[in-house]
Amino acid sequence: MKKLVVFLLCAALSCSLFAQPPGGHGGVKDRKPGPGKEMMQRIRSEKIAYISAYAKLNKEEADRFWPLYHEMEDQQQKLTHAEREAFHALQSALEDGDRDIPARLDAYLAAKGKTAEAQRSAIHAYRRVLSVDKAARVLVAEEMFRREQIGKLRGTPPPGRPDGPPQDGEGHRKPERR
Repeated sequence: MKKLVVFLLCAALSCSLFAQPPGGHGGVKDRKPGPGKEMMQRIRSEKIAYISAYAKLNKEEADRFWPLYHEMEDQQQKLTHAEREAFHALQSALEDGDRDIPARLDAYLAAKGKTAEAQRSAIHAYRRVLSVDKAARVLVAEEMFRREQIGKLRGTPPPGRPDGPPQDGEGHRKPERR
């Protein structure tokens, strides 16, 4: 059960890559500008292809799944943003010596709990339109994709893939099982 909760939290955090507004700073002034709209659209398209391939979605499943996925992803992005804001408020309170630290900590933990609950709800919703195996594959693919994106940002390939992701005959990424 503990591993499931940790996995769910990691999957929920995968949405954080897409939670900031394209080209925006998410309200924090000292950060570098985020990626542009075109880049975010390209990443989203790659994510869809990656998840579809790994989960082995057929056309009928994809037609039912993707509208639901995007709806759940939008909810998770909003919650992840709220979680990040609560974290920054807690961090500021600690740095400023604010006496409101207990309330900020409680707010952060509550926001984190809402994010985890949204992930659980998403899993249940996916299971209404996909088999358990395919719903699990969606979660694994999300995490694998997130790790690949982090590796690209750091300039390092993800673990177990020294030359980057494998390619199929048409030059598309092909998720591999580990």
